[in-house]
Amino acid sequence: KLWQYPLDRLTTEWCAPFVPLPTPEEVIKGAYGKKSEGLGYNTVFNYPRHGGIGALPNALAKDLSGLRLGLEVESLNLKKGVANVRHFGPVHFKRLINTSPLNELIGRAEDAPTAVRRAAASLRHNTVYVLNLGVKGAKSDMHWGYFPGSAFPFYRAGIATNFSKELAPRGCASFYIEIATPGSALDLASAEEGVIKGLKACGLIKSAGQIVEKLWLKIPCAYVVYNRERLEALPVIFGWLKSRKALSIGRYGAWKYSFMEESVKEGLEAAARLKAG
Repeated sequence: KLWQYPLDRLTTEWCAPFVPLPTPEEVIKGAYGKKSEGLGYNTVFNYPRHGGIGALPNALAKDLSGLRLGLEVESLNLKKGVANVRHFGPVHFKRLINTSPLNELIGRAEDAPTAVRRAAASLRHNTVYVLNLGVKGAKSDMHWGYFPGSAFPFYRAGIATNFSKELAPRGCASFYIEIATPGSALDLASAEEGVIKGLKACGLIKSAGQIVEKLWLKIPCAYVVYNRERLEALPVIFGWLKSRKALSIGRYGAWKYSFMEESVKEGLEAAARLKAG
């Protein structure tokens, strides 16, 4: 449901630390219904009280000058050190740090060799549609949960207001429901019906009348697929980028399954490398 890809073609590098490795004792206890405390990498976490997780990048950007957002790079030439930005024109650079999807970076690079383009074209990812719901009268204290059963169209559902009550008006909860596709379009009306039915079936809501707000969001490149083609493609792509003194980092730039802390760490490390020359 998550990968939208044949499981027998997935490789295993993504598993650690995302798949907890229980001890034999924990397996036995789990078989008898005893809960294991602290299993997994994110059983304890910090979350902003106000502003949602967007408070984190906003705080990092607070004192920066010359920061320009919302500009699309249409093409770039790493050898010449120039990027063509829509509605802005050419921007010249000495060094480049990329955090956009790796395949899209190579697709826009005019000087990328054929072998590098071929490697980038072999990369695969899924697409995730997120249905955000404002719900009144929700009683669950769940942070998030996974739904492997075929009766549920979504693979994960979460309640952001259980991270912080400040994320919704008093008496309301903020739900997020995630559905993956292999890149194909999702019938939103049909999916919405299935989501509401599933939420009622698992007891997170009692009726559709509790829903007071709805917003669909689409993440075109959500989870990168770990397969043999990825293993073969990345050294080719990163070898060429290194020859052009370009860095490609983060969940999408490095084409991997990672978490926010790792992306922040890689940003700091990339800045240090550039400062060091």
